[in-house]
Amino acid sequence: MTKSIAKKSAKKPTRVRKPNALHEKLFALMRRPTGVDPHELKKAGWKAAAAALAIAKRHGMKVNVIKKKGELARYTAKA
Repeated sequence: MTKSIAKKSAKKPTRVRKPNALHEKLFALMRRPTGVDPHELKKAGWKAAAAALAIAKRHGMKVNVIKKKGELARYTAKA
């Protein structure tokens, strides 16, 4: 017997949570034209940039990472 391998569609959340104050602060930083770097995330209360990116994705934002040689990564997000 062979198993059929079929792509499963991603489940959409049944309810969308309202972002809390810390999330709103994160989204405001990430929506800036220059984005946000890890130091600014830390000042805003985020210890890990990966967690901040995951939260932005979970709220339906498109996240981009801009990394230039010799500079810190910049994170931007668009709704």
